[in-house]
Amino acid sequence: MAQETGEHVGDVFMQGDGNGGSSTNNSRNNQSSDHAAIDIMKPFILDSGASFHATGDLTLFSSLEDTTTDMSLCTANGSMLDIIGQGTVQHDNIALHGVLLVPELDVNIVSVSKLVELDYTVEFTGTGCFIRDASTGDLVGKGRHLDNGLFELDFLNAPRA
Repeated sequence: MAQETGEHVGDVFMQGDGNGGSSTNNSRNNQSSDHAAIDIMKPFILDSGASFHATGDLTLFSSLEDTTTDMSLCTANGSMLDIIGQGTVQHDNIALHGVLLVPELDVNIVSVSKLVELDYTVEFTGTGCFIRDASTGDLVGKGRHLDNGLFELDFLNAPRA
């Protein structure tokens, strides 16, 4: 994905018709196993410019609701990408609700603003980042600061929806 500033993976925000839309539940068991032979997960990037959590990887979802309304995600370079679902990612070291499925997205993005809305605090340092439950102070996520300026999550367990 092209970047304009290099400061974050991409400003993402959702656009749609505002009608909500009906949903159907899908389970991970009903998903295609085309990727079963290769189970290499791309890292999750903590993005202060993103408005929503998002991924293009269907295999990461433990539950998923189809989006039947016209919804799209706008990237930092102005590209509009279709959103086809929203659900819960529970894979290896990541547990996160409210993640958008955007098939053309080639990165996994965790939105700082969404975490803060859900009463988590996010602290950035020169070497990494820490995500805590604001009410208890418990550490629920941790990441490292990469040479390219991005923050890659080592783990995140943010169960609030």
